[in-house]
Amino acid sequence: MSNRVLVIGSGGREHAICWKLEQSPLVSQIYALPGSFGIGQLGVKCQNLGADVLDAKDFEVSAVYAPEVRRG
Repeated sequence: MSNRVLVIGSGGREHAICWKLEQSPLVSQIYALPGSFGIGQLGVKCQNLGADVLDAKDFEVSAVYAPEVRRG
């Protein structure tokens, strides 16, 4: 079983969450919104989603996007 995870934020806490998720065999892909340079450098599982893809402060759109990530 592999899971895709959406992490919203770009700070140190979000970096630590993504770093730990990157190590999990249960996680196949990590999307960080909006992410940061450091999160993007963590590994092949991590992908930053920029403001052109999704607005991190638009919670309604994020709630719709999250299940789409899961279905993939």
